[in-house]
Amino acid sequence: MPGDAGGRYRVLVEDAVIAGRYRVVELLGEGAMGQVWRGEDLRLERPVAVKVLQPHLMHGSLREQALARFAREGRAAARLTHRNIASVHDVGEHAGLPFLVLEYLHGPDLKRLLDRHPGGLPIEQVLEFGAQAAEGLAAAHAGGIVHRDIKPHNLMLTADGTVKICDFGIARLRDATSGLTGGATIGTVAYMAPEQLTGERVDHRTDLYALGATVFQLLTGRHVFTGDDVRSVIAQHLAAAPPPVRTLRSDAPSELETYLRALLAKEPDQRPRDAATVAEHLHDLWRRRADPDHPVNALSARLTQAIEHGKAGRHEVAATLLQNLVSDCQRLLGPEHPWVLTCRESFAFWTGKAGDPAKARLLFAHLLHDHERLFGPEHPGTLYVRNHLAYWTGRTGDFTSARDQFAYLLPLQERVLGPEHLNTLNTRSNLADWTGKAGDSTGARDQYDLLLPVHERLLGAEHPDTVKIRNHLAHWTRRAREGR
Repeated sequence: MPGDAGGRYRVLVEDAVIAGRYRVVELLGEGAMGQVWRGEDLRLERPVAVKVLQPHLMHGSLREQALARFAREGRAAARLTHRNIASVHDVGEHAGLPFLVLEYLHGPDLKRLLDRHPGGLPIEQVLEFGAQAAEGLAAAHAGGIVHRDIKPHNLMLTADGTVKICDFGIARLRDATSGLTGGATIGTVAYMAPEQLTGERVDHRTDLYALGATVFQLLTGRHVFTGDDVRSVIAQHLAAAPPPVRTLRSDAPSELETYLRALLAKEPDQRPRDAATVAEHLHDLWRRRADPDHPVNALSARLTQAIEHGKAGRHEVAATLLQNLVSDCQRLLGPEHPWVLTCRESFAFWTGKAGDPAKARLLFAHLLHDHERLFGPEHPGTLYVRNHLAYWTGRTGDFTSARDQFAYLLPLQERVLGPEHLNTLNTRSNLADWTGKAGDSTGARDQYDLLLPVHERLLGAEHPDTVKIRNHLAHWTRRAREGR
């Protein structure tokens, strides 16, 4: 197999036909794993990209790992069908080398686009590209796949402005028992979350951190963290706060700066709950920036003010402000706008905190009905509302209904989030607690007894949540012993 004028070793040659169907046209590029060629599907008469494994990886100790990674890319991407994910059309073997046939994307990756704009892309583009990438991630996560290597180079921009996620070579399927992935540290250091760098278990929120690092770079033209060597960059990912965006890009919206801090939070639980939420937020920021008179701009300030009152202990003030805000949101935006649902959630929550759990229960019941109708019963937002409905049901004194609602929620979360996701574990704790309050002390004790070793393994014996579980176990053990 000949080399070219630059000395590159070509796996294929122009005009070769592989698998009797795909004609090779020209080499587009290559990386450590393989070469990517522009090709033509002779049967369907459409352009394709053909990715072939580098031949040197087929020998020695690297063979099994390389084959597994290449096969994983094909399986992972083939499971997904979404406008923001590059499609896999076919897999096969040619001259002893495995190949993938991929959707041909005519356009640059975002790294190449950024190279032409070293100071950062226009803010509207950053918001739109970030939102599209988040939509693709939401589809991948819904399919049980964590990408683990989101970065500008793996985001392609097509001629019609569509962003597509590609290169699922190190993606992992969620483990069937835990819902999480673990193992060796793998990815690109500039975009890796702390839990990924330390080799701990990762989940969909690891991709959200990488997306935050990507948006930061698209906005500022530089990585979140820089240093003289890799160790310095890793240390900053683990312990340093990201630099304020507006010190690097003065025209960046303050709300985007705040949201990037959330995406780049060290603890996964402090990041946005899912990629769909991120997509909605970035799209909303884009729409509001495109229309300075958009009513959400004023409504956002009112929501922030109300929540600040609530956090300061002025729960009744917060609830009153939010009730008025919900009315205005519905009038200006319509009842199904995402912002209306967000404001309704806040109103319901602070109503309960203000001392009216019965009204909070009713408000969350109405919200659950609307979420299930709009998004389906297993959407993360629907699960979030169902959790609050169960909680405020219990706070009304209806312990049996609260127990039953948490029991209904638990298998949904286990299926969508995984059995060891912290939200799922929190539901197990609530289920145990309301089981005891409903009169079954022995059942509560047994559930906490099963839950404690899981917390100790995942969080450590001295983590505050583990200590809380241990205290609950002691309480219900004592109540069961006393026959109460």
